[in-house]
This record gives sequence, structure tokens and C-alpha cells, in this order.
Amino acid sequence: MKLNQVDDTVVRKYIRTHNNIVQIFASTTGCVVNFPKRVQHPSFDSYAQEYDINEDGNLFVNGEKINCPSYAVRTFIFSDVASTCRAMGYSPTIIEFVVGEEEVDEDEFFCTIPINLSKEDEDKEMGLRTLFVEAIKGGFDPKFDGDAKKIGVARGFQLVKSQFVGE
Repeated sequence: MKLNQVDDTVVRKYIRTHNNIVQIFASTTGCVVNFPKRVQHPSFDSYAQEYDINEDGNLFVNGEKINCPSYAVRTFIFSDVASTCRAMGYSPTIIEFVVGEEEVDEDEFFCTIPINLSKEDEDKEMGLRTLFVEAIKGGFDPKFDGDAKKIGVARGFQLVKSQFVGE
């Protein structure tokens, strides 16, 4: 899933210098996203969003349980972050992913989000990720709903799609 496709170091350096970059930090139970203050329209105060996954694979966002199939947890997190970035006027392609003290790429970060999946759910997760990226590019055309059903990820797809449809 490539939300972080911008490799313009000058832009990233400028944004980082002015504390205007969305940062996602890995934690032992999920991740924390820091959204910087935005003074331009639409203006927002800075805030953090916490995503926690318990031992049973349940997802909690800021303490609120999200009814999400385990294979969709990581994709849901990324879709939620991307849709929040869009709503706040930040580009979802310029995000800093941090594990420990080190900035990593999006794919490496995705793998650090802790969740135990069966082989079947790993396959569903990969199918959902791929479909999600294609659907973003394709404007969530209704054909993607059928594709999700075919590969057994309809419930997870509807959840991540709901982050974007209606924006």
C-alpha cells in the first residue's frame, strides 16, 4: 500500500522543519499518529490518535472498540489515517513513519503493527490491501465491491471504503 509516494526531500525537510508533518509512531500494541496543528483553512488543533490491538486482534481507536475483522485491522488504520489527512487538508502521501527512533518506509511500518493472523487471514489482508489501493485509484467504483466479495473480504472492504466514500 503506497500512501507515502512522495520522495521530495526538500518538501519533506521544509514540512518537518515547521512541525507540519503527520507522524506515525509504532508502539508495542499498535501505533500513535500525531496530526500537527493546521492554521490554514480548514484549521485544526494538533492531536494524537491512538490505535491499539489487543491479544484477541480487536482494534481500539482512542479507547473505542472498532468492529473490524482481524485481517482488515492494519488496512483500516492506514485508511483512517489517509482519510483524516484528507479531511484536515494534509497530503496522505507525505507521512513520516517511525519505528523506535528511525524513519522507515510505509511497507516496513505496516509490518510492525502487531497482530497475529492465520495464513488464511494473511492472504485476506494482502488481498484487501491490494484492492484498497486499486479502489482509491479507481474512485471506489462499484466493481470493487464485487471483487471484495469474490476474495472473501467484503466486510473489511466496506469498513475501509466507508472512510472515503462520502468525503
